[in-house]
Amino acid sequence: MFRDLIGMLKDMGRVMFVIVGLGLILYLVIGAVQCHGFAAPVPPERPLASEDLPGTWEYRWGSMRNGVIVFEADGFYYSRHDDQGTEARYCGRWELDRGVLTLHERSCCSCATGYTDYPVKLSYSRRGFAAGRYGETVVEISKRP
Repeated sequence: MFRDLIGMLKDMGRVMFVIVGLGLILYLVIGAVQCHGFAAPVPPERPLASEDLPGTWEYRWGSMRNGVIVFEADGFYYSRHDDQGTEARYCGRWELDRGVLTLHERSCCSCATGYTDYPVKLSYSRRGFAAGRYGETVVEISKRP
């Protein structure tokens, strides 16, 4: 009789182990469904392309935070920023090649001569936003709605 009782307790232990295990699995599945739902997976963002650039963007170039840049579809751009109360305006041509946005820029003042190239390697981009570096300087652009 004592052996029968021990055998029944072992069997009940195995059954309880299976029930608890199944309950844990069910709990995890229900939790995952509640957290994530059944929505289709979101496709990854594609890299910024030349056709994404035309329009008005806000930019931060290192410590200069109040910049606005307008990219035209024909490759021309102009920008302005207020750097500690002094407004600066620049213009030139832009190109985007394999994740590198290059600005061929000059000051828009009448005394400006020659262009300076600023290749910005974009390390992160999604529709309407891109960030990267020009040397050690952080550059961010975000499209205005």
